[in-house]
Amino acid sequence: MALALDATSLSANVTTISTTFSHTSTGNNLIMIFAISAATSNVNQVVSTITYNGASATSIEVSNDNATMNRITELWYLIAPATVTHDVVVTYANEPSDFFS
Repeated sequence: MALALDATSLSANVTTISTTFSHTSTGNNLIMIFAISAATSNVNQVVSTITYNGASATSIEVSNDNATMNRITELWYLIAPATVTHDVVVTYANEPSDFFS
């Protein structure tokens, strides 16, 4: 079975403890991947939870380049997300700046 990109969503420049945006998923045998990059002066993981339609995503990897760029990049995934349009809620451990997903 071939992989295919279903859709992308973006939320940018978030500086609050959480952000919510809508995303539409369609199809079968889905996996949802979340990529977060945040400017931060905190060496701890920036994201504490990600949910889609209330289902919790799982953290894959956290890359901390705090020594040179003050940036943390994270990957999260959710297997078999609900289809149609639902909210993605990203909650942070602290207040980030320059959020991109």
